[in-house]
Amino acid sequence: MNDKQILENLAHKGREALKFLETDTAMAIFKDVLAIDEDYLDGWVGLAQVYYEQGKLKESEKSFDKALRLADKQLSKGSSSAKATADTWRQKKLSWKTEKNKPVIRLVHGLGVLMFRRGDNKQAKKWFELEHSLDPSLEAPLVMLADIGAGRKFNKLKYQNINI
Repeated sequence: MNDKQILENLAHKGREALKFLETDTAMAIFKDVLAIDEDYLDGWVGLAQVYYEQGKLKESEKSFDKALRLADKQLSKGSSSAKATADTWRQKKLSWKTEKNKPVIRLVHGLGVLMFRRGDNKQAKKWFELEHSLDPSLEAPLVMLADIGAGRKFNKLKYQNINI
């Protein structure tokens, strides 16, 4: 088994723990992933999701920001702002059915949910629209956009466990 496979297996185990809100286990796994490779995108996305579920929104945002910079290097050769990132990425088509695309889609969805939870519906809408443009077959961003469009407030129980 090569390093990439080891990281993928660990990240998968971290997401499985996160599905059951075993945040301490998930945290340990994602920190192990990042100790092996500090530039592993899915490790940062997973860590951000763990912090989110623990209610540590500042830490979540910092981890999402790190993941955003890494993903931006991969997708658009280093644009300098979230707006530039969104504009550049909007041209991409990333199918959820392709494993290598899932960390980017998780990242974009997670940023949307984080912004919605913080009450920044304008930013949340931008991230969900970007997610929809990346893979129009996904239902999750459409549900979130409908809730925002209907003026619904963030409901922690409804949006618990942003891991997709």
